[in-house]
Amino acid sequence: MKYVLVGTLVLVSVFGVVGLIGFLIPEKKTANAEFTFKHNSEVIWLKMRDIEGQKSWRQQLDSITIMDNSLGKETWIENSKSGASIKLRTTSFKEKNQWGMETYDSPFQVKWLGELQALNQKETLVKFSYESTVTNPYFRILSLSFLNLESMIQSYALELKSELDKDTMKE
Repeated sequence: MKYVLVGTLVLVSVFGVVGLIGFLIPEKKTANAEFTFKHNSEVIWLKMRDIEGQKSWRQQLDSITIMDNSLGKETWIENSKSGASIKLRTTSFKEKNQWGMETYDSPFQVKWLGELQALNQKETLVKFSYESTVTNPYFRILSLSFLNLESMIQSYALELKSELDKDTMKE
């Protein structure tokens, strides 16, 4: 009985310390980045907005299931090659200029915003903003290992650039 009590106290203490550490991690994180692409803004817009087509150039994606394809109100599920599924929906939409989306039905809320600004006929400034909110302190600790917003932005931008460059070479 004594060992069970000591084991329980140790387990509760560890759980409490982990929870306390989780409370010290900020609930919200943000990341912003700007990229200049040597492509026409309309071409970039079409590539970004082709939700189902992204599975061919985003390396982490295995499949995409479109739930609603209504313009500016899309909902879809992205299934990663690691087996994780993320439900997403469009939250803001300005034709050929701005597209916002967020996760839903998830313990991790991530909001994403992409804005395009044509610099000239062949160059476009693309601004990406990511924001994550994790209210559960235990999930905040987990989010440290796989919710790196800066890395997510860089990865998406590099894959987008690579796909745009590939399309340009075909022309």
